[in-house]
Amino acid sequence: MLLPAVTAVVVACGGGGGASTTSLSGLVALGSAMPYTTVKVVDANGTVTIVETDATGAYSINTTGLKAPFVITVTKLLGDKQIELHSVATSPNGTANVTQLTTAVSALLSSNGSYDPKTLTATSITEDSIRAAIDKIAATLANLMAQANVSASSFNPIGGVFAADGTGIDSVLDRVSIDYNSNGVQVTNKFVPLTDSNSSVASVGITASATPTALAVGIAPPTPSTVQTITSGLMKCFRLPVAQRLSYTTTAAGRKIYTPNTLHANCSENLATDYLSNGTTYGQRWVDIFSNPDFDEKTELMLVPSYVIDTTNNTVPWPGDKHVYVYNIHLFDKNKVTYTRPEVFAKIDNNLMFRGTQRRFDITVQPQFTKVLDSNGNSNFVEGRLRIGIDPTFVPSSPTGRYAEFNFTGDSQTGQPLPKLLCAWVTGPLLQNGVQHDINNPKGGVLMVPPHSALTARRDYSAVRIKYPTDFDPKNNPADRLQLLKDCKFTHTAGSSEVASASTNNAMTIDGAKLGADSTYLPKAYANLTDQYPTSLTRTSCPAANTTINNVSGWCSPDKRSNFVSSTERADFLAAYKDPKEIRYTFYMFVDTAYSEATASSAYTSFSTTVNSATNATNFFATAQIEHTRILGAMTFVSKSAKALDAQYTGNELFRGIDASMATAYLTEGKATITKGTAVQAKWSIPADAEGIDRIGFGGVVQFNQWSHWYRHVL
Repeated sequence: MLLPAVTAVVVACGGGGGASTTSLSGLVALGSAMPYTTVKVVDANGTVTIVETDATGAYSINTTGLKAPFVITVTKLLGDKQIELHSVATSPNGTANVTQLTTAVSALLSSNGSYDPKTLTATSITEDSIRAAIDKIAATLANLMAQANVSASSFNPIGGVFAADGTGIDSVLDRVSIDYNSNGVQVTNKFVPLTDSNSSVASVGITASATPTALAVGIAPPTPSTVQTITSGLMKCFRLPVAQRLSYTTTAAGRKIYTPNTLHANCSENLATDYLSNGTTYGQRWVDIFSNPDFDEKTELMLVPSYVIDTTNNTVPWPGDKHVYVYNIHLFDKNKVTYTRPEVFAKIDNNLMFRGTQRRFDITVQPQFTKVLDSNGNSNFVEGRLRIGIDPTFVPSSPTGRYAEFNFTGDSQTGQPLPKLLCAWVTGPLLQNGVQHDINNPKGGVLMVPPHSALTARRDYSAVRIKYPTDFDPKNNPADRLQLLKDCKFTHTAGSSEVASASTNNAMTIDGAKLGADSTYLPKAYANLTDQYPTSLTRTSCPAANTTINNVSGWCSPDKRSNFVSSTERADFLAAYKDPKEIRYTFYMFVDTAYSEATASSAYTSFSTTVNSATNATNFFATAQIEHTRILGAMTFVSKSAKALDAQYTGNELFRGIDASMATAYLTEGKATITKGTAVQAKWSIPADAEGIDRIGFGGVVQFNQWSHWYRHVL
């Protein structure tokens, strides 16, 4: 049986009294210590004690009167995901650390074979069972522990005392990530470099019965002193008065635009001269953080490595030791609010240098859940979606070929940015070409264009316009190249049905489920709109509008979405991509600096669709600027069975903002739209100026995400 139901809640405040006082303490860390983090301890009677870690990641609770064993859970919102760590203790007195490795131990202790630490029972937590689990983990980590000078005989991730200083066992913590599902515990070495030709991660599975194998050793992480230069450099900036850090202007839509060459020297330590991240300079990428007075001398920082890429054989070599180091920088402001900046570093002369993604465009792919409600809240529909982010407002900065943000000038819609991205062809797994995606031979995919609508004040995203058939191949098929040219140009032709934010957005549904068996709701693109998408304006081969949803090839039908991901495709996908870092998308982007919304038809005027069309289509396709991106975070699938919300996420990290209580309160049949001002039990609330919300997006983690705020889809 599970641990008994909660009979009391104790908020720990330290101290205690009398000679019989006992206490449990430890360090909460993801390699880096986790400050200001809630720790929940449940004893064998179900009594809950809650405490918060201090600035060093340490916690301590008074366990006097509580009964062992204890189950310990830590949850922390970091960036766009909620971290969940677990640990156990068999005594009311001593040390119980909470880390990735203690989470692996807890998963191996699960008594029902699910490898889910949330199912722990009191009887499964014994000294012998803990030792057996630790021995399995030690065997898996043998190579890494040897490299970090950690003795296997003294290895005790739960009871061992350590410092989060990047040495010893903390060095091992920095190198690994832990996942678990019904098949066992997966341990991944983040410092086995990926390559563009081989993006398979190095991981080992641990089960209760099999003898584990040793994880590949990989490369050594940057030294603690090297990493410390990054955090100490950022702190130099935060100790400055905010007005001295940099200068910026604010657009009519509220976006801050960094003023070039105004970054204080204390805010640019370890900065590579050729920094570029998704089309922006370092000052532009960090302007929201550096201009925020809540970041001051009280700021706490965590640097957590994500993965490493080996660029030795790349056409364009990476400087230094040829490795791309991807880290999440988690910042805790003076109010203990967390922010996350994924950053990319080069290691040059043993120094980590901010260098950015080196991408010329702001592109992202983000997994999401979305709940769609009808007007009365009785026909709810839950979707697994991909949010494809392309900011169309970047223009080439001649002669460097980089991209800087275009400001508010010359637009027919006063006070709105002027897009320069004409269109983008985006391909990837589940974007209408099945599971597998070859970045060198892209097929299928979607067409995205800027949102032409006064309703979108910032207009800093592109919208899905067309979803192509699975065999769409403009790279090798002349007819498809011409179709792509026509689709891109005709979308912007005066008098045509333009894309508007009221009818399209930048999210692509991959799966869906009704939450009511009696619901008549169909997942239509958007109902009762004259410009429903996605129809190619010249395509005549689309099926009739009344074609059933399972037979629509592409999004040709103007009022139906395509068939969803089948259970077979889902299984194939999970088999093909064992780690989110293996999932990549390809963007072919077409930018014409002469393009403006006022004269949309003038874009790419030299590429006619009727005169010498084949040659023009080939020349047009050759102008594409190509970028590839990985996603971080699990793909979102939902069950298609009635009255079910079955998120097929097998990891140990919850999507930001969702827990069991929220799923019950807001994602079940018959729940009405959340009203203005409602506080949501997910660490965010409905904006005060919003009249309601009919979409709740649960965002995964995306590599190089430019948007640090939580997405509130307010319509």
